[in-house]
Amino acid sequence: MEQELLYSDAECCLLGAIFQDPRAIFKVYSMLSPKDFSVAKYGFAFAAMQELAMESVNIDAFSVFERVSKNGCDYLGKNELFDIAENSVPSAAGIEHYAGIIKDFSNCRMLSDLGRKIADMAKEGEKMEDIVSKIYDELNSLGRKNKDPKNAAESVDALVEMIDQNRHGGIPTGIRALDYKITGMRPGEMIVLAAPPSVGKTALAISIANNVIKSGKTVALFSLEMTNAEIATRFISINSQVNSRSIINRPTLDETERIRGSIDNFKQTRIFIDDSSEIKVAEIRMKCSAIKCKTGSLDLVVVDYLQLIEPNKKENQTIAMGDISRSLKIMAKELEVPVLCLSQLNRGYKDSNGKISLFNLRDSGNIEQDANQVWFINFPIEYDKQCDDPKLARLTIAKNRSGEKGVVDLLYETEYTSFKDYWENYGTRN
Repeated sequence: MEQELLYSDAECCLLGAIFQDPRAIFKVYSMLSPKDFSVAKYGFAFAAMQELAMESVNIDAFSVFERVSKNGCDYLGKNELFDIAENSVPSAAGIEHYAGIIKDFSNCRMLSDLGRKIADMAKEGEKMEDIVSKIYDELNSLGRKNKDPKNAAESVDALVEMIDQNRHGGIPTGIRALDYKITGMRPGEMIVLAAPPSVGKTALAISIANNVIKSGKTVALFSLEMTNAEIATRFISINSQVNSRSIINRPTLDETERIRGSIDNFKQTRIFIDDSSEIKVAEIRMKCSAIKCKTGSLDLVVVDYLQLIEPNKKENQTIAMGDISRSLKIMAKELEVPVLCLSQLNRGYKDSNGKISLFNLRDSGNIEQDANQVWFINFPIEYDKQCDDPKLARLTIAKNRSGEKGVVDLLYETEYTSFKDYWENYGTRN
């Protein structure tokens, strides 16, 4: 009871501070909303002050009373407003302090309400994954703050920070020709790697993830198609240079030694593999947040693949994929981590020259619009009569908001289902 009185006093003080200096409302305009007030009539008063400020009308006790009455609140008297204006605080100096107290108590109330909602959902027999999804969405909205516009100095500071990050580059893919063009995978970016089935999307994603973890960084890999064991086998195959079939079926003594060494090294890496075949973006986001909290860092998230993620609602595929794509982009920004998301292509995805267009992603919601980068992968031997190398793969950077577009030649090692830089490891330039 004493605590509630403290918070209602803070609400009175905030309203009084605005009466003292109406311009002070702009200091807390983006910090608070009327629903943050524990005393409903004070929330009405704050809403009235916001409206008056937006209309450039003077904020005083009489104008607030008129607006509150007009808005349907008949239990905040004129005398109480005059008392708040005259007696609550001597100046507007502490308005941000009062706003902080109000916001903290509002968050506590919302958490308490969320606890009751969880209990109600459990009693009603809702699915666990649906409850988790709703909880995360509410917690996420609770932690999200409104952003004030930045002034010129703050904007320049942000630019300098970005330039400094770019100087060092993002997280390297480990494929030098690709890193030269994109300068690494940056925090907050959503990168889409698209190709038809069985062309090597997963192999390339695992090759990149392998390069990242070998540099001591943390990776979360969500495989909706393959099991943990299958994914681990791919990593062991790449690093031991033993093909997957031999790993499972009677390797030689030399291969066994290499496999054991690779397993020991793999155990020391910071990769987290989730093979849940039914998962929503909210669950991915929650698991990534837990990894980041547990390890202190998260440098790359790989999702294989987008079309297998469960939508929140039953709706047509285009709308569902748009919602999923947007949610993954938001997750990348909020967790400040690059998200490498694999995607299927629509039918009729290429012309006679083997070219793939961004248009082929459009029927899958807003993937193209949400992505910072879009990569396509194919094999020239399938369409180029002059190509006679089955190991040559071509990665097309079709979209890149912060770097070059273009083509990168890759070497596909069939026996290890991995990709490397073609010219460094195999061919020579003409």
